[in-house]
Amino acid sequence: MAQDSMLTKDLLVTPKTVAANDAYVARWLEDTKRRIAEGELPWLVNNYCPLEIFQAMDIPYIELDGPSAYYFVGELQDEHAAERKETMRKQLASIGRCGQCRPVNMPDLDCLPEFAGLVIRQFECIGNNRLLQKLCEINKKPLFFLERASTMPFYPKYPNWWKKHEDNWDEVMNRRELEHYVSQHKDLIRFLEVHTGKEFRMSRLEEVNDWVNEMCHWERKIRDLIARSHPTPVGIMDSVNVYSTHQHQGEPGVAEVLEIYYNEIKERVEAGLGLCPNERLRLYWCKGAWYTNMSYYRAFEEKYGAVFTASWYMNLGADAYPRTNSGDPLGAMVAHKLFQGNYEGPEWDFLNAKFAGCQGAVMHKRQMAGLLCFNTAELGTMRETYKEYFDQHGIPMLLIDPDESLEKQYADTERFIQQLLERNKE
Repeated sequence: MAQDSMLTKDLLVTPKTVAANDAYVARWLEDTKRRIAEGELPWLVNNYCPLEIFQAMDIPYIELDGPSAYYFVGELQDEHAAERKETMRKQLASIGRCGQCRPVNMPDLDCLPEFAGLVIRQFECIGNNRLLQKLCEINKKPLFFLERASTMPFYPKYPNWWKKHEDNWDEVMNRRELEHYVSQHKDLIRFLEVHTGKEFRMSRLEEVNDWVNEMCHWERKIRDLIARSHPTPVGIMDSVNVYSTHQHQGEPGVAEVLEIYYNEIKERVEAGLGLCPNERLRLYWCKGAWYTNMSYYRAFEEKYGAVFTASWYMNLGADAYPRTNSGDPLGAMVAHKLFQGNYEGPEWDFLNAKFAGCQGAVMHKRQMAGLLCFNTAELGTMRETYKEYFDQHGIPMLLIDPDESLEKQYADTERFIQQLLERNKE
């Protein structure tokens, strides 16, 4: 049973959005390559870093664990590519690494261009942090570590956060924790000013925050439209495709891609077009997508009429990310980043599943299979609490084991769907 990468597009049903998203990425690629050619090297960052600060200061960046890294893999095969790769290979060999922490299908560091420096939100894995620290020392590049935002407790730290976060983030977040994290970001701003010669302006960050909020408001409209429409107009794959816009949050033009997505969904709804003409069952996918096997989400439509209607991917942008500036743009942005590292609790996911009319939910037992370095909260214990909550409140959840074979995971899903369909007959 073949697996598909996250870039598979043959099962998407929103061609206008695909074209708009691809065009946006192409413009970003050309601009970044132009800046590299002019001597302005990109900074490497990782997930949950404050991209808004880079946007506000007009500093080019590439996110190591996101689609932007993918895009560069095929774009850097110039006459110096082999030399760069060999140099990086020797450096990695001299440092040593366990080899267990590279996510499947993610590009290795040797595929990336020469970089100006690194800004990293610390990994759970000490080995990864050490690897990047040594790479910067060898290459004489500046490095800034941001503290991980959370210990991910097994309970929702901010109950009913989705009702209050956008406008009252300063009341919801722990004040001492927020002030501590703001201080770190002020240090980062000074660090970037020193190493880039560029000036940070708070008014510019306020503008960037407004663009992020515009993007999130479109995602809210998209989430609501999909949830209220019957049959399900678009799939999880379509939403994951445009979720890559979060790699560019705060840039002008991102909201336009999401507006095109919304209008294309609306056209499908008005024309009565759905993913599956004989939709019989709606499913919710919980947590991060199965990026290496995206066709899974459409594998049960023809035989069972089972459609994956909703997931994290528009819900997070709709509820968790927007923040009004409230006279404190830096505090608003940091409140967003601080929350991203926190455990949002099963009630929020459950309510989104219920809102979309889902009769069952599916989640991997662990985020990543077969790794020696892991975050226990992400990998198992927290997910069992989700299953318990969903089951107790009327939406059965299946936990599929990513360490099992694909055949076993598909077979488990089929049995679960059959049980749900039988339940609906009662």
